[in-house]
Amino acid sequence: MMKMHRLTEFDGALYGMPDRIKKELNALPFELKHTIEEVRIRADSPIYITTKGENIRLPLNATAKETEEAFFGYCDHSVYSHEEEIKQGFIMLKNGHRAGICGRAVYDKGKLKSICDITSLNIRISREVNGAAEMIVKEFCGRGILIFGPPSSGKTTLLRDTARSLEKRTVIIDTRGEIAAGDVGPMTDVLLGVEKADGIQMAVKVLNPEVIIFDEISTTEEVRAVEEGFNCGVPVITTAHAGSIKELEQRPATSLLLKSGAIDTIYFINNRKVIKI
Repeated sequence: MMKMHRLTEFDGALYGMPDRIKKELNALPFELKHTIEEVRIRADSPIYITTKGENIRLPLNATAKETEEAFFGYCDHSVYSHEEEIKQGFIMLKNGHRAGICGRAVYDKGKLKSICDITSLNIRISREVNGAAEMIVKEFCGRGILIFGPPSSGKTTLLRDTARSLEKRTVIIDTRGEIAAGDVGPMTDVLLGVEKADGIQMAVKVLNPEVIIFDEISTTEEVRAVEEGFNCGVPVITTAHAGSIKELEQRPATSLLLKSGAIDTIYFINNRKVIKI
């Protein structure tokens, strides 16, 4: 009997890789590919994958030329069309994946203009996990929620499943194209590529949402926009990078958010486990 080839989200994230590297990565065992969270490709260096929080060195090196080729491949050979993203150090990929980039910064009149001479890329693998937000959806009471955890703990995946499962008029503000890449449900509108503070204001004014969802609250301007939405009767569900409540309280934006009254419930996520605080 012919063995069927099983594809993973990982396979779908390799489209920009040079052929030689793509072939080797595609040949990894299915069970491993299904758990890979990141792929790091560096010029004239070994390729690393991150799986279940562990960094694994592959017996595979990338040349400087191949690293540059991967950069152009993930830009669909149109760097100009990704110019705004590149200024922020990433490329928005297909299917919700994301590539962080490193290289030489170029400034113009004191402002970051671009990043060139790319030396490394970090490919973040986006996944869908149906049912991941079951606790959050069941306990949602129409008030704000903050989900926090360390990097790669599954916060964006949790937001996607929350939007899909809430069955409310939802607006996703998807600055980096990661949340809404998968199924976010039939009652969800998406503002793609807009800055979060601007998106909150737009959503409240013209889209009449019952809830607004966005990833990684990080500035006081975003907190002020959340407060304005809250005062208009629109709660937010958002995330933050932190390993503890103490860390949240030490960061200006999240500290202000916690004091604002706009957040009713806090969840901690680590190793894909959701804990109510």
